[in-house]
Amino acid sequence: MTMADELSLRWAALAGLLFGAVGAGVVAAFSVVPWDGAAWDGHMLAVVALGVGAVGACCWLVVVEGTGHWRLRNRGALAGTLTGVFGPAGFVLAASLFGEALGGTAGPVERVGAALFVGLVNLLYVGWLALPLGTATGYLLGRQRETPSDRNPI
Repeated sequence: MTMADELSLRWAALAGLLFGAVGAGVVAAFSVVPWDGAAWDGHMLAVVALGVGAVGACCWLVVVEGTGHWRLRNRGALAGTLTGVFGPAGFVLAASLFGEALGGTAGPVERVGAALFVGLVNLLYVGWLALPLGTATGYLLGRQRETPSDRNPI
């Protein structure tokens, strides 16, 4: 593994941690509002962070660390937007793998299909907040990833 590969994996891991923290923060914020009856415990917040973080790290690795013609901050924003779209599905998939949800779904293909469906339907509830937060997080992380010469092109 070359140095650039190790650096790319470090940035992908950092992106996964940040996206997971933002996702857990969104769920924690929704769990304390008075009109929401859901009570979230620390275990479920960890599953949210794990699922959204894994999706975020994969999106970052594919979109940002791959070759591209766009500036890093724009690719980071795209990775964040994709994380906002598919993050809820990552959470539902992680919850089903840990036995918290989708108890009647037996096979792995059915679990992935149900996670994508429930996650995309969940965008109606949290998408208005998850998409802008994911985009902003990806943009800021992509800007931090840029070198000084990338920030000020001639």
